[in-house]
Amino acid sequence: MEIGAGDVGPVWLTVFLLLRSGRLTEAVSYMRDCICNNEFARILEEYEKSGATKLPADIENKLRLEYRRTLQNSARDPYKK
Repeated sequence: MEIGAGDVGPVWLTVFLLLRSGRLTEAVSYMRDCICNNEFARILEEYEKSGATKLPADIENKLRLEYRRTLQNSARDPYKK
């Protein structure tokens, strides 16, 4: 699968599919080239360097923190309770 930097589409879907198919290096590269979230790209790079099959606790905590930050900064859906 070759992904060009100009092919910015559904970023999170692409990253999810790359991760689910075991293509961590491509997911990291896509995040770096794309745009999105530099912090998340750094978290993926740390995970890639660790060589673990499960997220180490420190990386998992960083990911949870980044997720919470993203939720707080996103626009709220007025129809969502």
